[in-house]
Amino acid sequence: MFSQVVNGLMECEDWEQAIQTPLGVLPGGSGNALAASIHHYFGYDLPQLIYCLCGAIRLQAVSSEELLISCGFMLCKGLVSRLDLISICMASSQCLFSFLSLAWGFVADVDI
Repeated sequence: MFSQVVNGLMECEDWEQAIQTPLGVLPGGSGNALAASIHHYFGYDLPQLIYCLCGAIRLQAVSSEELLISCGFMLCKGLVSRLDLISICMASSQCLFSFLSLAWGFVADVDI
């Protein structure tokens, strides 16, 4: 997973240099939000607007194959973009790094 790679790089002693390493994303699963976000950032519209024969406009999502080909093309071209990270440091001194989203929850027996 991309997030595990990012967290691993941030744990290195030379993290400031390690995190500068360009990373690529090829969508191959069900959670392709990062690939879709990168796809959109480089000017590809998600979803695409298409015109029906009747003249109406409807939205058509990009297929996973189209997204894979597009991201592969961006990797081959060497297109690079910065990625904002969120740092979460817990009371145990463990720090985690996140991007795109952050989720938090309680353990079920908190009220006991």
